[in-house]
Amino acid sequence: MGKIVIPGASGQYGRMATDKLIALGHGPELILITRTPAKLAQRLSAGCEVRYGDFDKPETLAAAVRGAEKMLLISGTRVGARIVQHQAAIDAAAAGGVRHILYTSFIGVDDPRNPAIVTIDHRETENLIRRSGASWTMLRDAHYADAMILNAGPGFIASGKWMTSTAGSREAMVWREDCVNSAVAVLTQSGHENQAYSITGPNRETFAEVAAMLSEACGKRIELV
Repeated sequence: MGKIVIPGASGQYGRMATDKLIALGHGPELILITRTPAKLAQRLSAGCEVRYGDFDKPETLAAAVRGAEKMLLISGTRVGARIVQHQAAIDAAAAGGVRHILYTSFIGVDDPRNPAIVTIDHRETENLIRRSGASWTMLRDAHYADAMILNAGPGFIASGKWMTSTAGSREAMVWREDCVNSAVAVLTQSGHENQAYSITGPNRETFAEVAAMLSEACGKRIELV
């Protein structure tokens, strides 16, 4: 297996993926990109390369991805800014000879009728990857179940009211680690080129049901508004 480059490797998803790849013996094949290399200094002992790179400074990415065959492009967190950031990483991958790009996309982006604003960035990023000339795998993750308490926010929990525009829609939340396991499987196996995978949980819950679960977890009633 060739080198794997992971931009944003100091984030929660990147750290989890790196841990799992190291546990499988792939540490020497990893190139980890971060704005703060000191945060990943401990990865050097596992044989990983740690390189400086910044989505907001495209000129830093070309050298950072050099020598990699695969890229795990983990979606940024800044809605509205992600397309420009992802474009910088994709351009660097194309210029650096990366042959296969995996992207942590979002469920339902292939339906243009999907009204969720989050789909805009992901849909355009998928289009950019397809036009890059590299093989691709789209990992279309549903909402992370373990992140729902963050989506509700401390303010909503304190007030007991969760303001949302979901209007009774349902989604099949998935545990973040299951999504990471899927990415690791694609990175370490062959045969996933030019495929899109919907990665969801087993149950379709309304946000009212999610609010009830949050109420139980927090020990306080949270009303969905």
